Amino acid sequence: MPVYSLDTTPIVSIEGFKAHVNLKFFKGAVLQDRAGILEGTGKGIRHVKFRSPEDVDEVKIRDLIDQTLERVTTR
Repeated sequence: MPVYSLDTTPIVSIEGFKAHVNLKFFKGAVLQDRAGILEGTGKGIRHVKFRSPEDVDEVKIRDLIDQTLERVTTR
């Protein structure tokens, strides 16, 4: 499972399954999910599930990535 980090802080990872792909946000629980696309109930991690290429909305994903990077770089 590839994990993408900024310095030593994990940001996102990609997990492939038989029927879908998850884009996992390690600090997803603190993000503002304006589009309502994050799934999960844990204390930290949330994910976006893609079942087909049509599920990928670059604008919505970019918003979550931008928020994540902003939180990491302003510590």
